[in-house]
Amino acid sequence: MQTELKNLPKSEVELTIELSQPELEEYIDVACRELAQQNNIKGFRPGNAPKEVILKEFGAEKVNHIATDMAVRESFSKTVLERQLEIVGEPKISQVKSEKENEGLKYKYLDLERGW
Repeated sequence: MQTELKNLPKSEVELTIELSQPELEEYIDVACRELAQQNNIKGFRPGNAPKEVILKEFGAEKVNHIATDMAVRESFSKTVLERQLEIVGEPKISQVKSEKENEGLKYKYLDLERGW
């Protein structure tokens, strides 16, 4: 995971966090396991459906959405703790996107009040 902290004009701060594809793939695996646990997949015991079956059953888009949500929440929290940042108010994450297919995830947090 790579992070970058920028001081912007008018006391604004921008935090950019980037996860590589292998890091994001771990979250995709967790999302598949959670979906397998929470849903009955015909022919499999709860929690035992393989990743390929989960992707086919629920669609890659839904799995990626769940994985991206988990990745953003966990990596943001981890970065805040590691850098000992003080967050003012509720985090507002923007520009959540994969740069290219299979090339990870990059997102930004903009703090307008600069509480850190």
